[in-house]
Amino acid sequence: MSSPFIVFSSSDFYVPYLSVCLTSLMAKISKNNKYEIRVLENGIADSHKVRLSQSIDNDACNLEFVSLNRPCDKFQCHHHVSKETFFKIYIPELFKNEEKVLFCDGDIIFEDDPAKLFDIDMGNKPLAAGLCHHWNGLIHFHKPFYDYTVRDLGIENPNLYIQGGILLFNNRVIQRADVDSLSDLAQSRRFHNHDQDVLNMYFKNKVHILSSVWNYETIQAGFQRTSVPCMDMKHKSEWEEASKKPKIIHYSGREKPWFYPEEDKAHIWWEYARHTPFYEEIIARLIDFRLSTKLPHVVKRDVQQMRLLYVIEHPMILRFRKWRYAVRKSFSSGEKRKKYQQKYDATKNLLNEARRFKRALSRVSST
Repeated sequence: MSSPFIVFSSSDFYVPYLSVCLTSLMAKISKNNKYEIRVLENGIADSHKVRLSQSIDNDACNLEFVSLNRPCDKFQCHHHVSKETFFKIYIPELFKNEEKVLFCDGDIIFEDDPAKLFDIDMGNKPLAAGLCHHWNGLIHFHKPFYDYTVRDLGIENPNLYIQGGILLFNNRVIQRADVDSLSDLAQSRRFHNHDQDVLNMYFKNKVHILSSVWNYETIQAGFQRTSVPCMDMKHKSEWEEASKKPKIIHYSGREKPWFYPEEDKAHIWWEYARHTPFYEEIIARLIDFRLSTKLPHVVKRDVQQMRLLYVIEHPMILRFRKWRYAVRKSFSSGEKRKKYQQKYDATKNLLNEARRFKRALSRVSST
């Protein structure tokens, strides 16, 4: 009998969502293994710990909470991310007696047994992780993202940028000095993608690349018009193949399934949520979120800004499209001519709006 060692991190607020993740894990584990599960935390209420333990099959798993007694004030977070995301960099130090440790974000659903990952031969690579396909699309969508990856993070081949939500640590290779260096780097400044940037910056070409089925990032509204259309062919092919039968589903963007049940594969998350001791609380939070957020306005604004950024980066595509509509209009009549006139006007207006948006961005950056 083997003992796969799996680590999560969580704030007190995040516990109900971690419970859904653990419930999906219980549905996929093998009875031939005894799973060691640790939750890195910094202030989870005792009552939440008791209820979270109800998500676990105690015959198959041993769940323990590990308080991280480290100063976290210097970790800089933004958007939907909390400081607990940086806890993973301390895993090789906290669990140094374990040969391999699997870290998993809490915003995932297991569709296969993660114990299979422990059979991977990592050689002398300190880390195993999947490629970040969405970031690959974003760096081709918006040139400043590409420049940030290459120049600021020092990654020569940005197509090898990894996703930090599923990580297999090879503690046989990682040293205490590595952990100290990761910690110093993580607290040195604000990173666009938080701990994920830190891991990419530090380990670079020393990562064993996992199959994308072990970290399938869902589409979500924020990615539909940006990263997905702009992925290079290799990334898009691997991502689309992983979407057919993912072993781990990762809701990595802002549109988490607990607030956006209409998003890609969110229904799978909710199937497990119904079986957790936090289901009513999750529903109550969803209602509060929907009532307190001007949701259609916010989503429409964000998508439109991403659309304008795309036009700014690829103006010739839109200019060619406008020219094409003008040609088709000139050779058409009746309803067809009217249709192409409308398309021409819409494209022209989009180009003009993008120019205004670009000037506004320039004014902001100069202040």
